[in-house]
Amino acid sequence: MAAKQARSPAKKKRLTVAMIQRRLRAKIPEVISDVLLPALTFTIRPTEVIVVIANHSWADVFQVHARDACQEIVESFQRQLTFSIRQRSQSTGRDSAPMPAIAMTFDSWLSDPGNQFALATCRGISEAPGTLHNPLYLYGPSGSGKTHLLQAVTNDLRQTLGVESVCHWSGEEFTRSITPHLSDQEDNEVAQQLEQAALICIDGVDALSEMPVAQEELYLLINRALDQGQQLLFSSQLPPKRIPQLEDRLSSRLAWGLSISIDPPVGETKVRLLRRMAGSAFDSLSNGEQLKLLDLHGGDMHQIVALAQSLLRGDVPLTTSANASFDRIISAAAKAYGVRPSDVAGKHRQRPFVLARQAALLLGRKLTDHSLVALGGMVGGRDHSTVLHSLQQAQKRLEDDPDYGLLINRLSQEIIGADT
Repeated sequence: MAAKQARSPAKKKRLTVAMIQRRLRAKIPEVISDVLLPALTFTIRPTEVIVVIANHSWADVFQVHARDACQEIVESFQRQLTFSIRQRSQSTGRDSAPMPAIAMTFDSWLSDPGNQFALATCRGISEAPGTLHNPLYLYGPSGSGKTHLLQAVTNDLRQTLGVESVCHWSGEEFTRSITPHLSDQEDNEVAQQLEQAALICIDGVDALSEMPVAQEELYLLINRALDQGQQLLFSSQLPPKRIPQLEDRLSSRLAWGLSISIDPPVGETKVRLLRRMAGSAFDSLSNGEQLKLLDLHGGDMHQIVALAQSLLRGDVPLTTSANASFDRIISAAAKAYGVRPSDVAGKHRQRPFVLARQAALLLGRKLTDHSLVALGGMVGGRDHSTVLHSLQQAQKRLEDDPDYGLLINRLSQEIIGADT
């Protein structure tokens, strides 16, 4: 037996993308790794590791600061290192990826006060799927990071258990492409995928609203998966009970394990992401310009990515607009609260009128350079102290209510949108 073991070939150590990134981060300066690693895409093959670099500028940084370290790491796992630069799009003359993509991994996740519990729980189920919180249901507004966390779990399990261990679909994919196969009683490719899966993940179950057939199939799928010990992972903008036209028994199943709310990122986290993605294009702006851009164009992480793309192209979005007239501000606030524009400037004290008036003043403060006296004139000639009190109330609500922040950001975009 000992001789047979001696003749057995030595097993290669298992190499993962996360391991390469982690070791690179330890070998190169933090100020370099924070901006360089998101610009690199790793593909691991049996005999080589391929590094695809976002563009020629990042390739120069890689050559100087990280190539030798990366070579050393890869060779320690008996593989060769090859690298290439992402080609430019011939149709537009621009890079097909104008900015470094953020890999959807735990390592690239930006910690934020509103997402720590979700992060810790997702790490837990990626280490032991099916044994902790099942189902795990994440919900929060668009741009809060739900998709990133779901992708981090699935990428982690694909690295450790194999590609076939994960079934990951968007809500739209599930309703359009997967449901017909689930209702088919005969064996098919989807059934085989589900049979092998350790994790079943659906990103955006909001899409099942008013889809009774898809809801029935998901309900049955959840029951089968729980019986077989498979991990279930879902995301939505709303908690299960608040998704419209969702069957009670399905919403109960979705909430059976653990439901976690993810809050929108705080300002500091948005700055970190923007600095990571846009680099000097953001840092070259003054503090005042940075804050104004974030205030108007950085409502969530999706908008931060779009803002970074604009900055890298050399397009600095407007922070003031001729569209931000008093009439346009009043109309937008009135529409948001279902009142008439004349009511915003009127004497009514009912809640919808007061909230619309406060929103109008907050928008006027953000989008124009007018004084408090002028803003008071916008809402019916109210005096300086009344305007200041209304702004303080609106600002407090902005800090306490994430949904209010999203509303103000959306209205801001609508008001200045014609220029952007």
